[in-house]
Amino acid sequence: PDEVDLIDIYPTVIDYITGDVPEQCDGRSWLQMDTDDSSQRQRITEAFTGVSTYTISIERNGVKGIFAYDSDIPSRPSQEQLASGPKFTQLFDVDAVRDEEYGEANVDEELRTELEENAVSFVESRGREYERGEEVNLSAQAEKRLEELGYK
Repeated sequence: PDEVDLIDIYPTVIDYITGDVPEQCDGRSWLQMDTDDSSQRQRITEAFTGVSTYTISIERNGVKGIFAYDSDIPSRPSQEQLASGPKFTQLFDVDAVRDEEYGEANVDEELRTELEENAVSFVESRGREYERGEEVNLSAQAEKRLEELGYK
């Protein structure tokens, strides 16, 4: 495929080595993709931005929709927060952005609604809480840097 998604590296390597990609992998092996498949594939990215904002982007059919919801960081948005709708929405034509043209895309209401529904569905399917990992002891230098970046 023309496009490279980093989420696909792990399943591609595992597929190459063992031929058996774990079912829980979000990505897909490049060895199993048809080049025609890449244009129809949906790409999803999520991020926590600001103090209480969860942002998710959905890219499909050459359009990227960015939806920002209220959230109780570090949790994903609740059902109520999702139901109240995004507090910010922006749509881009992916090819135009690659040509450094950043204007809002002309997208029909059906595709916009579908992208937003897919964003909500993704959030709901992933659960609200992140699992905590093992406790890590950071060096004083790392603690100071995290504080400078506003994480502490």
